[in-house]
Amino acid sequence: MGGIHNIHVDVRIICATNRNLENAIQQQGFRDDLFYRLNEITLFLPTLRERPEDIPLLVNHFVDKYNMAYGREFARISPNVIGHLIAFTWPGNIRQLENMIKQAVVRGDDTIMIDLISSASAHVVSPQTSVAQYATVPVMTTPDTADGYSLKARIGKTVAEEETKLISQVLTKTNWNRRKASDLLEISYRSLLYKIKDYRLDAPK
Repeated sequence: MGGIHNIHVDVRIICATNRNLENAIQQQGFRDDLFYRLNEITLFLPTLRERPEDIPLLVNHFVDKYNMAYGREFARISPNVIGHLIAFTWPGNIRQLENMIKQAVVRGDDTIMIDLISSASAHVVSPQTSVAQYATVPVMTTPDTADGYSLKARIGKTVAEEETKLISQVLTKTNWNRRKASDLLEISYRSLLYKIKDYRLDAPK
């Protein structure tokens, strides 16, 4: 700017949008010449709600990130809370998940995320998306001394118990063929392995 000589630069421009730009061009909401200049290589990234099996990996990543940033030693997110995270629809995508993890690390309490999900009008995803949907119906039982009448604790326990029960049933049905079990549960193979480890499920000997 303001010079008299051309200066050669080698740059790459990466753009992101959640809009359909081709439709926007037709509706005169985006310049077609700019679109064709930018549209050399296109990558379509699925939303977080479309890949719930990635949530445990992202959770661990963000916990490590903010533990380091704030000098904390926050433990891993409990399986109960993970169940709620998987069942959430994530209108704010990964950024919303990251912000929730950040608050949990700063406050030192992962149950805060259940409150955040509730305040965001969370609802259960479709059966095709997550096995966690099987655990959303409350089970009426007598409160034990550990949880009392805490709704958060009871719902969290229900999610974990129902997931464990369903996964165990499917693994038994498939003779512990994890590939077949993941297909029946309609979750990824990697997600199933994580749950088997997290819930300490062991194959019969």
